[in-house]
Amino acid sequence: MNSTAGLLSAGDVYDDIDLRPDTTTHGGPAMPADTGSASTGFIVWAAALVFVMTPGLALFYSGLSRYNSALSLMMLCMMAMAVVSVQWFLFGFSLAFAEHGSPFIGDFTMGAVNTYD
Repeated sequence: MNSTAGLLSAGDVYDDIDLRPDTTTHGGPAMPADTGSASTGFIVWAAALVFVMTPGLALFYSGLSRYNSALSLMMLCMMAMAVVSVQWFLFGFSLAFAEHGSPFIGDFTMGAVNTYD
C-alpha cells in the first residue's frame, strides 16, 4: 500500500501559478520603490536613536575610565559615528532602499547614492 496515496504534491497544487520571481536587468526580483512608508520612518527613527545613543555611550565610557583617557574615549565614539555615517552613504542607503534584490535586503545599484532621483 502506498502511504502517499490521496495526498497532493506541490506540483499538483501549484501547476497554474508561476512561482518564479520577476527578474530585471540586474537579475534580482523587482522590489517596489516605496520610500515614503512606515519602514522608511522606522529607519529614520532608528538612526536618530543611534545618533542620540553615541554621545551617551561616550560619556558612559569616559566615566568608567581614568581622567587622562576620558577625552580619547569620547573622540573614539565620535569617530565611530563618523565612520558609520560614511559607510551609510557609500553602501547602506543602497542596501536599504534599492529597488532590486531580495525581499529583505537590496543590492549595490544605488551605491554612494549615484542613481537616486
